[in-house]
Amino acid sequence: FTTGPGVVNVTTPRFNVTRSDPVHLRLSQVPLNCSAGELIRAERPHGTVESGSFGPWVQVQLLDAAFNLVHDARFIRRIGVRVQDHPLETGWLGIPLWSNLSGVQQVSSEDGVGTFSNLNLTRFGNYTLRFFLTDFPNITVDSPPFFVHTNKPTRLEIVATPTRPELSKHNFTSHPVTVRVADHW
Repeated sequence: FTTGPGVVNVTTPRFNVTRSDPVHLRLSQVPLNCSAGELIRAERPHGTVESGSFGPWVQVQLLDAAFNLVHDARFIRRIGVRVQDHPLETGWLGIPLWSNLSGVQQVSSEDGVGTFSNLNLTRFGNYTLRFFLTDFPNITVDSPPFFVHTNKPTRLEIVATPTRPELSKHNFTSHPVTVRVADHW
């Protein structure tokens, strides 16, 4: 404390600061739109400089009941992520098509922050990711929706061929061939 004219020293009663368990999650860096198969990057925090082709990555913070960051090493927690359960489109015969979330889907928090640096989705569509504490799966946070774009076509897939071999030398108007344009995923 500083003393001098007009400065009054004040003594408070003794108090303890107790550690608190993490009870909330907060996304500190949210996913951005990307292309299918690309790494999911995060929105660059305001005022940061471009760092080349790497990052920033999606980050999740562990917070206590007062929404303070939990730095305590005793609270190193595993944070998981999954795609919210919703079909992106309907495929052949009305079967829903789902995307695969790949990359490390559980990370350990360091100083109260979990960083997901290699997540990607292989199908186009609108997505929401749900992050959760693996030992307390009811503690969750959802990302804002983001969009995964399609990639350039790289191949043709024959989906349906004529059912009778003798038709292979004839006009296919009554028994068409169905071809699908696909990307590398």
